[in-house]
Amino acid sequence: IPPFSPILAGVALYFFYSTLVMYRLLDLHELFSRLATLVALAAVLLMVDGITFIWVDTFTTFPFHSTFQIFIASLLFLAAYDPLRDAISWYAHRIFNQRGQQLNETLENLRKQLSTIISRHGLVDTLLSGLHASGRVPTCSIYIWNKGLDAFACIGSKGHGDRRPLRVVAATPFVNDFNLGAPWYNRYSMQRRARHDAEAAERLGLMKAMNADLTLPFRSRGVVMGWMHVRDEDWSDGFSAEEVQSLQALADVCAV
Repeated sequence: IPPFSPILAGVALYFFYSTLVMYRLLDLHELFSRLATLVALAAVLLMVDGITFIWVDTFTTFPFHSTFQIFIASLLFLAAYDPLRDAISWYAHRIFNQRGQQLNETLENLRKQLSTIISRHGLVDTLLSGLHASGRVPTCSIYIWNKGLDAFACIGSKGHGDRRPLRVVAATPFVNDFNLGAPWYNRYSMQRRARHDAEAAERLGLMKAMNADLTLPFRSRGVVMGWMHVRDEDWSDGFSAEEVQSLQALADVCAV
């Protein structure tokens, strides 16, 4: 039986590494799915190298020959690493992080559907219905620039219940950071900035009034045409980095 201290130390180091890279704590579902992927890939590499070592050792006594054969086996493993990692990651997420995997699959299907929709009404209905039906986005809404109101107006929402979002939002100061190139607004990072930034505090108040945890803009050549709001479930610690990037890619399709 191997000693457990190095294994637990490795798990702790990986947890701290992920926290530093993602600027957020991992929930248990996400942590277990990532660890399962790493362990499975390490087991495959160990099996490939172990079988190669045992097989080569049966017909040769030259150390260099054995090392070369293990090198070739490892090279073949690395060549198949990307598709193998994607497949193992998919199964690991289905087992340990089913709701997150379901959201990723929903976003992928939405990207394909939205590329064929040319009406704004159809886009709003498809986008909001798909996000809400994923089981991971209990609340979502879309705001588009209204020239007559000289402000951004809510043109669709899902899951708000009795707490309706703001109907109209002025461009300033909400889109100021978007105009400066900010890719999205995250409520958790906005809370840290709001302690010493009055404009961030006002923006955070608007996000709360719109019932949003994450805001992703619709941009066209640097012009903000609108945005979509999504709210995570109460039990979650926020969307992961991969989920935010997938949502941003979806917002880019909507902008087109």
